[in-house]
Amino acid sequence: MDIKSEAAEEVKALKRELDDQKKILDSYKAKINEQNEQEQELKSLKLKLEELNEQKHLIQQLKDQIECPVCLDIPRSVPVPVCPNGHLVCKTCKKDSCPTCRCVMGGGKSLLATTVLENVEHGCKFEDCNRQFALTDVEEHEKVCPFRIVSCPAFDCTERVPLAKLVQHLIKSSACCVEDAARLVALQGWNRSNYDFCIHDVSEETLVWLMNLYAYSGETFAVFPFKLEGQFYVVIVMFASEAKCSEYKFEMIVHDRKSEALDSLSAVKFQGNPLSIDEKKAGLRLYGFYGKLMTKIMEKSRMFSLSFKISKID
Repeated sequence: MDIKSEAAEEVKALKRELDDQKKILDSYKAKINEQNEQEQELKSLKLKLEELNEQKHLIQQLKDQIECPVCLDIPRSVPVPVCPNGHLVCKTCKKDSCPTCRCVMGGGKSLLATTVLENVEHGCKFEDCNRQFALTDVEEHEKVCPFRIVSCPAFDCTERVPLAKLVQHLIKSSACCVEDAARLVALQGWNRSNYDFCIHDVSEETLVWLMNLYAYSGETFAVFPFKLEGQFYVVIVMFASEAKCSEYKFEMIVHDRKSEALDSLSAVKFQGNPLSIDEKKAGLRLYGFYGKLMTKIMEKSRMFSLSFKISKID
């Protein structure tokens, strides 16, 4: 190879090396730019976080200023009563005299407190819920909050627990529920539970049986009969709001234990929407019938069956 060709090859090799070095340099520049962008983004996020913390601090200060000095809660209804000296108190705790300075309250209303209340978020009142809502929305949320306090549906149980913990309470309570580990899965067709009077006197005015817990379409249902003041009742309670219950329907038949639900000659049938867990216990006495009919149903034995099926309304 002559000197000219060797020189040309060296030039090409140098160009390739130069291109490689340029690519490496460009890569470093790109990484530096990316790092700078990340640093700028981090600084921006820090500034936003500081601003947010300042806003939270300011909002908390405003909340502290409108806190009722009696119940120590933030008022939820407007307008907010105020005494002539500017001291606030919620409507529930308002008396003739100001709880702070003891002057006559009068009929003063704080427009400033109203403005604050309408522009800050209010926490759900239930202990295990940490959600926040506008003043106009918080009470609607609390009506359906999964942590709202409900009564155990068992006839003679007085426990009140968060709805989210109700199944746990029932499963642990041998006095309320048959199931002690998990809910039964409700069939698409007829589900059946059998009952007897082995430990009861048919003539007793009040009789209570343990409930069964069923799971269907992601919801929980409690099913049980009881007798009160000589009348029998059958109950199907859905662990949901009344609005949610309106999306489901049930059919229930009380019948002779020796027959299938649709074959029993002596039977009584109910149908409708499941009762809501928010219903008061007196409201559970909706589907009832007299003892004479139960006596007819149990004509062949001291036993009866309760068959039901659940479905979603299209």
